[in-house]
Amino acid sequence: MKNQIDKYSRDIVYKQTVFEKEGLSRKWIADDKQTFVYDFCTLYVLNQKNYELLGKWQLGNDLSFDICGTTVDDDTIFCSIRNGKIITLDRQSYLLREDL
Repeated sequence: MKNQIDKYSRDIVYKQTVFEKEGLSRKWIADDKQTFVYDFCTLYVLNQKNYELLGKWQLGNDLSFDICGTTVDDDTIFCSIRNGKIITLDRQSYLLREDL
């Protein structure tokens, strides 16, 4: 959830829910444009400035094929999937490619 709080009154002036449920296992990385969050089998891409959800992808199907790690470069998001797969996501087109 993203909140904006008035610095004088401390009232919440804007609230945005990003994730559907609470989670303690989320891991994230970020660059100057986007934030990348993964939670078990789901990858989320958020706008770095306003945390707007740009996309959500279900990359695995259970805990034996969940996301184990993520890294990014200027063009691609790389996701390591348990049991040997690498899934890449183009940062412009958001097309997925699976490599063994």
